[in-house]
Amino acid sequence: MRSLAELIAITDATSLTRRDFCRAGFAAAALPGLFAGNGFAQDVTTSGSAETGTTKTGSTNSADGETPKKPEPKELTAEEKAAASKAEKEKNRKPLFNPKEFPNGWHYHSAEAGIPLEDSWQVGQEEGQAEPYLRCLGKPYGYLRTEEVFDNYEFGMKWRFPADPNGNSGILLHTSGKDQIWPSSIQIQLHRPKMGHVFASGDAKADNQLTEKIEPRELNVWNECVVTCLDGRILVEINKKKVGELTGCTPDKGMIALQSEGSEIHFQSLWLRKIPASS
Repeated sequence: MRSLAELIAITDATSLTRRDFCRAGFAAAALPGLFAGNGFAQDVTTSGSAETGTTKTGSTNSADGETPKKPEPKELTAEEKAAASKAEKEKNRKPLFNPKEFPNGWHYHSAEAGIPLEDSWQVGQEEGQAEPYLRCLGKPYGYLRTEEVFDNYEFGMKWRFPADPNGNSGILLHTSGKDQIWPSSIQIQLHRPKMGHVFASGDAKADNQLTEKIEPRELNVWNECVVTCLDGRILVEINKKKVGELTGCTPDKGMIALQSEGSEIHFQSLWLRKIPASS
């Protein structure tokens, strides 16, 4: 960047404008007297004859003919990149549970014929809390599954057992085939003594199973689960801890189901984000 003295020496002072000095890094306020009767051109100068009365703005280039350089973009830190990626993913999440429209989008299956959905599954609202939850009374045995089939997605939710230390339920991924107790699926065990076990059941298959037990949170405290399903692989994370990965899962798509298996359980914040095929 040229100094003030160099700018003055380069050209006739009448060709310099306020904008030229600002581009050179000098604020007009910091140059007392320079723009008050010293012959310096202002930002708008008159050109042409008196008859035309036309005007033009000051030059877009600096006095030495050089185009001012744009500042280099700031390089994001690893933490900032991670935060931006997380925000982008969260923006694309689709809620799976809409308390105002429930049970739209869900299919109810019970082991006992003639039991209406509302006797087993209800919308709950905790006093003082804004977000409703899906309340499963645990009886009769059965499940609630999505009507839509999903493949290549990220799924997340919260759950809690309000009172039963031996509470039992599960998440059934890639659910397919006939509605029965129990359907073919890849099951994530929510049974408190075995929470975190993941295995194929029915006609579903996988190359392996996960047997690490994850310590559940206290009764009536929300647990969290995030599952990534991509091209026959299932990656499971519970309470912010990676449980592991199943490979070779068939089928590699299906419905998502929540079990009613003897204990009252609450589900909340169910969401799904589709993963583009190119990922």
